[in-house]
Amino acid sequence: VVAYDAPGHGASAGSHSSLVIMGRALADVVASEGPFESVIAHSLGAAATSLAARLGAEFDRAVLVAPPSDVRTWFARFVSVFDLDDQEVASLATVIERRVGMP
Repeated sequence: VVAYDAPGHGASAGSHSSLVIMGRALADVVASEGPFESVIAHSLGAAATSLAARLGAEFDRAVLVAPPSDVRTWFARFVSVFDLDDQEVASLATVIERRVGMP
């Protein structure tokens, strides 16, 4: 059994994280300690598990508890709370994409 704190969580370094950072971190853990028979993850960690698999992390099965169905839905909810206009939404999306290195 391997457990770890994602970047910006628990005892790990950093004060922030993202889906992409978490997915890359899990892919690194699997590369270092794996391949794994299975992964169990919750919420954003479940989405990060899917990304890690896309990045080449090897595991036979995954149990994903309450994963977000689509991060774009989360983003849409976020921008609606702040009542951002189309230009602000596009600017924010650009900043996020540059920061995490993925669309």
